[in-house]
Amino acid sequence: MENCNDIQLRESIHKNFVNLQDIIKFAETKNAAVLASSGAVITLVFDKICFNNFVQIIFASGYILVVIALITAFWSFIPITHPDKLKAKIRSLSNNAYKNLFLYSDIASFDTFERFESEIKEKYYKSQEISILEKDVLNQIYTNAFIVCRKLYFFRLALFVFLLGSFLIALFGPLKK
Repeated sequence: MENCNDIQLRESIHKNFVNLQDIIKFAETKNAAVLASSGAVITLVFDKICFNNFVQIIFASGYILVVIALITAFWSFIPITHPDKLKAKIRSLSNNAYKNLFLYSDIASFDTFERFESEIKEKYYKSQEISILEKDVLNQIYTNAFIVCRKLYFFRLALFVFLLGSFLIALFGPLKK
């Protein structure tokens, strides 16, 4: 893609923007599925909760984990775009020297938009200037990369907690008397 013309650059930037929007929708859908599943399990199991013996306590612990999964999945819908802890986690996961400027986790690993913009200029705009429109779209891509990473992080966390809680409920539910 080196030395490509303005039209190719604009098309690539637009495609990257559209792809990130689609990934955000996908992440939202996955979190909504965990949210709905957690809500269903909570509704079905609520009246079976008691703390009379060890098995019932483990069963209740599974229920509590499902509630935590529901809260975690819900938390992913809160629109925070630049949490510092998430930035640090993203950077530690994507610590390679080569940055793929079309991969959201690599984009999110830049500590500032200016560094991302500088890398874009160096790689793709060797003899050209970035227009104001392109700069704005690149800024949106940079922000959306953080949103995607945050949503997928909370999805993985919520899914793990949900599956662990559901496992405990399924395992100890039949044993309780």
